[in-house]
Amino acid sequence: MKIEVFVILIIALLVVAGCAGTSKDSQANLQSGQDFTSEDLDDSEDSQKKEPEQKFKSTLKKVKGESSGKPPYAPLDSDKVVAKTFSKGGGVLEADLSKNVKMYVIVPEDNVLAAASAEVTIAPFKEMPAGEVHPALSEDYGYGAQVFMSSIQRGVHAYVVFDVSGGDAVKNIRSKNIYKNRCDPGKKWFNPLICARRNNVPADRVVDKTYTIITPIFSDNSNHNGLVIPRNTIPIGVEGLIVAEIDNGDVFVPQKLDQALVADIAKQIGKYGNAVENLEAAALAMEWNVPLTFSQLDNLVDSISSSVDSYSEMKKASILGKKLSAYANAQFVVKAVEGDAEDAVFLKSQLDESTDSTRQALFNDVNDEVSQPGFGVSGTEGSAAVGNMADGNVQGASEARTDVADSLKNNVDSSVDSKPSDAVDSGEALNDASPSDAKNSAQTLRDAVEGVISDPKSSVSQLLNALALAQALGFDDAVADRILDKIKEKLKKDLENAKGAGASDIAATAQALGFDDVADEALKKAGLTDDCTNLIKKNLANFGINECK
Repeated sequence: MKIEVFVILIIALLVVAGCAGTSKDSQANLQSGQDFTSEDLDDSEDSQKKEPEQKFKSTLKKVKGESSGKPPYAPLDSDKVVAKTFSKGGGVLEADLSKNVKMYVIVPEDNVLAAASAEVTIAPFKEMPAGEVHPALSEDYGYGAQVFMSSIQRGVHAYVVFDVSGGDAVKNIRSKNIYKNRCDPGKKWFNPLICARRNNVPADRVVDKTYTIITPIFSDNSNHNGLVIPRNTIPIGVEGLIVAEIDNGDVFVPQKLDQALVADIAKQIGKYGNAVENLEAAALAMEWNVPLTFSQLDNLVDSISSSVDSYSEMKKASILGKKLSAYANAQFVVKAVEGDAEDAVFLKSQLDESTDSTRQALFNDVNDEVSQPGFGVSGTEGSAAVGNMADGNVQGASEARTDVADSLKNNVDSSVDSKPSDAVDSGEALNDASPSDAKNSAQTLRDAVEGVISDPKSSVSQLLNALALAQALGFDDAVADRILDKIKEKLKKDLENAKGAGASDIAATAQALGFDDVADEALKKAGLTDDCTNLIKKNLANFGINECK
């Protein structure tokens, strides 16, 4: 939906008003940016002046931003601004950005509380939203966008996806006959960890080497001002799609990478105290052979142990920690020559200890979550992570997979008759954790699918899960056809009492499954118009990294 120019002005005025008179970082807030206070790192202004010149020559076409650091951080393309209200059912907001880049914001089902709603706006930039204080940034993928999220709910978990392939990546995904394709960013059931598992992305690939997503920082704090912060990206094995996990609105800019830009990104380690962003920068540095200092490695010890907010973060910390330990061990040789061998050995032991602890916490959390029927999609996500790590021979992952698979098989057996929808959910997770175990349980899982089809109380979501499992296990097409007929029937019935956002959710599901007649009827009932002004809230405080209050 298009939004008028005067609405953009309203946004700008609201943001400026909300940010006036504050000494906080001025774009958004990465939850809790804490200054690094290790004695090994001198953060004084004098230390900043002594920072060595860039050692790496850039190979990219880059531009310096001209932003003054006041919202909006660059001119907005008012013709391309879009907005949408999300309910408990979740959904997707799409926007066309500069340089033929498409952006998606996906709010998964059940991530918005039933008593709340989340209003999301994507405002594309026409210029780079950075300033003279920042390094020059690549413009290969355009200038990104500001995402506003407004909700009474604190922290709405979502994903941002940039398609920098000109649309080819998504077209290729949709050419496959998979109804609930976890890799399609245009569908609310998109999930990067599950997608990565099904695309056989290697466990040790925790970042994409060629591109990332960053946020430029403006701040009164000289230690923060001018940093470029990488977001928590998740490689999904689809060329041209850049995916990040988020919990707030913010400025998001897709970036093509080279060694020089990665070196600029790595400078934030130890300066901006957000664990997963530190790890993201370290992972990129390892990929591009950008040296990490002893102080930065010391800071990453806490980053590894603090990355416990999501399975993607815990997996990244578990895999990267091992690489950082090996790197620190190599540094030990250098430190030994300098007479600091004891410090270097202690640093390596700390890295190992943090990594082991986080990895075991991941395994324990997943097993705990799937130990009883009725878990949500995060249980499938965690099972996919464990299965991926086991295939990658990560220490302890094989044993963890056995435990998780045993729990899931017990769930299937115990719920196939009493609550087949729970058995289906456990079956999907089992297939991601251990495909061989899912194959051995195929007959029981077929019974669970049939149970969902025959149950008149089955929801559209439960039927979709049954459809996904039937396809994953290679059941005959007749099963899928029966489920699709049931879903269409259910959507029509649900539409009778639906209105507003509920009708929009039905339209989205109907469109995804090719039920154009149901989708058209739902869109009419939703009463969608081009007037988005009611979606703009006065409270735009939850921006992300550069906190604005």
